[in-house]
Amino acid sequence: MNNNSIVTVVMAVYNASKTLHRAIDSLINQTYNNWLLICVNDGSTDNSLGILQQYALNDPRIKVLSQKNGGPAAARAKAYEIVSTPYAIILDSDDTYSSDLLECLTETALRTHADAIVPNVRIEQTDGSFMDWNQTFHFHAGMEMKGGFGMVLLEAMSCGVPVVSFDCPCGPKDLITDGENGYLVKDGDIEKLADRIVYLIRHPEKRKEMGAMAYKRSADYSEDKIMKQWMELFSEVLVDSKKNS
Repeated sequence: MNNNSIVTVVMAVYNASKTLHRAIDSLINQTYNNWLLICVNDGSTDNSLGILQQYALNDPRIKVLSQKNGGPAAARAKAYEIVSTPYAIILDSDDTYSSDLLECLTETALRTHADAIVPNVRIEQTDGSFMDWNQTFHFHAGMEMKGGFGMVLLEAMSCGVPVVSFDCPCGPKDLITDGENGYLVKDGDIEKLADRIVYLIRHPEKRKEMGAMAYKRSADYSEDKIMKQWMELFSEVLVDSKKNS
């Protein structure tokens, strides 16, 4: 496997012979090709394992593991045990990537040094059409667990998107007023976080209302306002410096 890769794609596979070719081909056809793929066959009873092994024979970037059926989470955990790249991403065996997904994500990761990047998701409907997740549900789930300031949250709010976030020790509470421009839930309470996300999905009018308030709050951190504060601070420092010289 290529040690120069910066991203590993993780795939849990269980009886996915009907969709597996489409999923893996969408990865092989990426505009960015410096990736690794770890597939974990989760006790499939169809010919999924054979399909995976054939891909691995033809492409050294692909590694296949097998285990007794334990569910997708257990299969991914097995793959993560041998992930050695700075970044990892999931590709489900019935999903596909847009052709430039990895190129866009890796470019953004290298440019911003981000800990995590969340792409847009399009969901294929039974009639063959696609639903745009961001446009349909229009909210952001805060994943920042550490750091002094929630820049990702602010970026989402500046787009008129309400944020659902854990109430971490610092960051989210500086931006989010619970129930007004987003939701703060007890740090680590995954069920409550999911509950708030589902609520916003089911109540589009509330989502739009909170999104408008989120956008208004983001204006407090506009470039003009922040630069003015910095200039005032520098001026004060210079004045104090002259007084003490």
